[in-house]
Amino acid sequence: ENQIALMENDAGTKILRAMDNHLDSEFVQDFACRALRNLGANSGNKVTLMKMEAGEKILRAMDIFLSSETIQENACSAIWNLSVNDDNEIALLNMGAASKVLRA
Repeated sequence: ENQIALMENDAGTKILRAMDNHLDSEFVQDFACRALRNLGANSGNKVTLMKMEAGEKILRAMDIFLSSETIQENACSAIWNLSVNDDNEIALLNMGAASKVLRA
């Protein structure tokens, strides 16, 4: 499966690094959220991504780009995919994901 192969080749690390390195880029944050949404659809990847702090970085993008409809939409989708795991769901709730999704 492509999602697994991408993670095995450090796609998650590179995406999250790009989010850190380009905080002010709406384009980078948007496409990173899209990529994390897709990678997070895989059950094993969603656990790994949360350990890599993907949830925090997605929520940070939502905070930085409050008026970006595409970031809000793609971030909500990424949060949805990551939250289809009990431990991840609890962690995301503790990070304030529910209020950010409702705000979007």
